[in-house]
Amino acid sequence: MTTGYDAAGDDAAAIDRLRTPEHRPDLVEKVRGQTRFVADRVVPGALIGAVLTSPVPHARIRTVDTRRAASLPGVRAVLTGADLRDRRFGRRLLDRPVLCWDRVLFIGDRIAAVAADTEAAARAAVAAIVVDLEPLPPILDMELADAPDALILHDDAAAYRYLDGVRPPVPHPNVQGALLVEQDAQGLDAAFSRAAVVVASEYRTPRSHAAHLEPHSTIVVPQADGGLLIHSTNKAPYALRGQVAATFGLDAATITVDARAIGGDFGAKGYSIDEFVAVALARATGAPVRMDTSMTEELAATSVRHATVIRLRTGLDADGRILVHEAEVRMDGGAYAGAKPIPSLVPGGATSALIAYHVPILRIDARVLYTNSVPGGHVRGPGEVQALFAGESHVDELARAAGLDGLTFRERNAVRVGQTGGNGHGFVEPKAVEVLAAIRADRTDRGDHPAGGDRPARQAVEGPRARGWGMAITARHVGLGGAFPLAATVDGDGIITVTTGVIDQGGGAHTVIRRVLAAALAIDEDRVRVRVVTTSDAGPDRGVGASRTTHLASRAALDLAGRIRGWFD
Repeated sequence: MTTGYDAAGDDAAAIDRLRTPEHRPDLVEKVRGQTRFVADRVVPGALIGAVLTSPVPHARIRTVDTRRAASLPGVRAVLTGADLRDRRFGRRLLDRPVLCWDRVLFIGDRIAAVAADTEAAARAAVAAIVVDLEPLPPILDMELADAPDALILHDDAAAYRYLDGVRPPVPHPNVQGALLVEQDAQGLDAAFSRAAVVVASEYRTPRSHAAHLEPHSTIVVPQADGGLLIHSTNKAPYALRGQVAATFGLDAATITVDARAIGGDFGAKGYSIDEFVAVALARATGAPVRMDTSMTEELAATSVRHATVIRLRTGLDADGRILVHEAEVRMDGGAYAGAKPIPSLVPGGATSALIAYHVPILRIDARVLYTNSVPGGHVRGPGEVQALFAGESHVDELARAAGLDGLTFRERNAVRVGQTGGNGHGFVEPKAVEVLAAIRADRTDRGDHPAGGDRPARQAVEGPRARGWGMAITARHVGLGGAFPLAATVDGDGIITVTTGVIDQGGGAHTVIRRVLAAALAIDEDRVRVRVVTTSDAGPDRGVGASRTTHLASRAALDLAGRIRGWFD
C-alpha cells in the first residue's frame, strides 16, 4: 500500500484532500430514511413500559395502590418504589431514584412503572394506580435553597453513591456542587477600594431544553445467560453500561449497550432515565421492554440547561484595565444532580464569564442548588452559554463606564501570553489579541468605525428590518482527553473497515475518522468504511461530548494509519 502521510504536516496532497467537500458516510441512509434509530427497531415480544409521575413539585408518598392496575388485561408487571428501594442512578452522583418510595421532588418524578402488552394497556394501568400524596412546601427559588432555615430536600444525601471517589464537600445540604476560584483574593477589597471605576451587574437566564429532534428511547432485552442488551439513545454507551451496573449491582461485563444511531444530542443525550425503569421491568417480567419518550415527557422530565442568576462586580483602573473581579453564580440544579458527569457537579463553564480577559485579582463563587424543579444537566457548552452571556454583557457595560468602545476595551484587556484568564487558568497560546486585531482590520476595511461605538447600533434598511453588528469573545479548550479506540481490517481489494464504538450523534465523528485516515494514507475516502459496534465489540471510550470528538478522532485515526502502514512496510 502506498501512503503519503507526513507527520510534519508537509504533504500538500493530503492537505488538499482535507479541503475537499464533505461526504458524510451516513448521508445516503439518512436521506433515504433507512437509518434505524432506537424507536424504529422492532424486538419481537417486547412489552411497553410506562410510568406514573408526580403531579406536584414536592410531597410525601403515603400509599401507592396498584391492585386494580395489576389486574387489568395485558398488564405483566407493576412496580413501585417499595419494590426498588435504594435503587438510585446518575452519571456520577447516584441521587435520583428509579422509582420514588418516600418523597417526590418535582412534577414528573416517577412513582410507579408498568409493563404491558400494548401501549393502551400500559397507559390504562398507569391511570388505575391510586397514590395518596401529602403535599410539602416546595423550593422553587434557587436563591432560597441554601438559606440556613431552608427545608432539606435530600436528607439522606450522605448515603448516596458517588462514582470514582469521594464526593467533594458542599457548604449546605441543598447544594449539589460548589466551586470557589480565587487568585490573589486576599487583596480583593483593597483592589475595589482603589479602582477608578466599579461596575456591578446581575443577569438571569432561564432553563431551556436541548431540542434534539429524536426523543429518548430504549429497549431492554434480557439475555439467556442473565445479561442485558440495552438499545439506547445515550451518546456515552460505556458510561451508561457502568451506571446501570452500579444501580442494580450487576457486573458491567454482562451488559451490552447498542447506541449505534442517535438522532441529535446537543449535550442532553449523555443522560438517560428510561433505561433504568426498563431494566427493572425487564428483570421483573423476563421479557424485553421498550420505552419511547413523548416530546411532552421529554420536556417535563429529562435534562435541561440550568437556569441561572449571575452577579458580577468588576473594578477598573483609570486606563480602563481590569484590576479586580468577583462573581457569584447560582445555578438551578433541579431535584437531582445525577445528570452531571463531572466531579464537582458544577458545569465547568460556570466560571467562564471573563475567561478571555486578564484578571489579576479574582474570586468566583459558583453553586448548583437543589430545587423542586426539573433536573438540570449538560446541554451544549454546559455553564458557558449562561456565563458568557453575562460576562460579555458585563464587558459592554464596563467599556461604557470607562468611556471606551467595546473593541478597544476588549483589546486592552484580552489575555496575553503568560497571563491567566478570568477563570484563573492559563493558556498555552492565547489568540484573543490576534482575533480582535482581525475584527478591527475588517471593520476598517468596510469603512465602519472600527469599534462601532460611535455609530448607531442598528441601521434601518427596509421598513422594520434593521442591520447591525455586535462583538463577543471567549476561549474554549480544543477537546478534553480520553480513550478513543479504533480498530481496522484491510480486505483483498484494499478496502479499510474501521471498527469503533463511538457513535455519531450528528456531529460528524465518523466523517472525521474517514477523512483523516484517507488523507494520512493518501487514498480515496471511498476506500474507508466506518462500522459502529456495541459496547461488547469495541474498547471503552468516554462518549461523544465536551468538544473532544474531532480532536481525539483525528489523533486516533492518525495513530491507526501508522499501524496500517506498519502492516505493509
